[in-house]
Amino acid sequence: MSHSITTMPDWGYLTTELVSYLQADAMAVTLAGMHTIEHEYNAQYIARHYQYQLPLGKLQLLELTLYLPYDTESADIEAVRMTAVKSALTWYKPLSSQNEANASVGYEAMIFDIQLVGGGSSLNRGYNGDSANNSNSALQRLKHNFGVRYFLEDLVVDMSESMQQLQVFSWDDWYSIAAAVRTPCELWRFLAYHLEQLQQSAVNHIPSFESEDALVERFFAKSRPVCSCHCSRQCAHQK
Repeated sequence: MSHSITTMPDWGYLTTELVSYLQADAMAVTLAGMHTIEHEYNAQYIARHYQYQLPLGKLQLLELTLYLPYDTESADIEAVRMTAVKSALTWYKPLSSQNEANASVGYEAMIFDIQLVGGGSSLNRGYNGDSANNSNSALQRLKHNFGVRYFLEDLVVDMSESMQQLQVFSWDDWYSIAAAVRTPCELWRFLAYHLEQLQQSAVNHIPSFESEDALVERFFAKSRPVCSCHCSRQCAHQK
C-alpha cells in the first residue's frame, strides 16, 4: 500500500541538488512484516519511496526510519534491523522485476535510519508520521552500518551480476556519502562503484571493503572521467 507525500529527506547539500530531478511526490509505502515489529517491540516506522531521473539514469531511493523505545536491548535491535531489511527486500523484489522488464539503466538504494526514543517507556500512539510527536521524548539516532560482511555472513542475499540489487546503507553512512559526492553525477558513479564491489565480494566470498567511509576514500582516489551530465553544480573533479 502507498500514498503520495510531498516532504523531502534531509541529506544536506545533496538534497538541494536532487530536488529538480524528483519525478513525482514521494510515496509512503507499507512494508510487510513491519506491523509485527511495531506490535512486539512497541515501535513505529516510516517508509518513503523517491524516484529521480538523473542525467545518467534512474535512481530510486527507499528511506526507512524506525523508532524504537530507548531501553530496547541490543539483541532486539539487531533482530528488528534484520527483519526490517528483509521486509524492504521483499517490497523491492517486484519493483526490481519491473525495472528489468523496462531494461532501463538505474540504481536502487535504501537508507535505513534507527532512532531511539527516550523520556518514557513507550512511543506516543498519536504519531503523525514526521516525528515521534512526544514533547517529553528525546530522539537519539543509533549509529550502525551494514557493509559487505553483513550480507555475506549475517543476512545472505543474492548479489549476482545478472540483476540490479537494492544497495542498503545506514543513515550515517548515506549522509557521509552524500556529503562527499555532493553532485547527482558523483552519486551515480559511486553507486555504480559500490554495486560493483558488492558483486565482486559475492563472487570471491571475500569482503572487498570494510566500511563505506573507506570505500568513499577509495572511490575518490580513483581517476574519473570528465563530467558531461550537466549537473546544476559542477562535479567535484571539475573544480
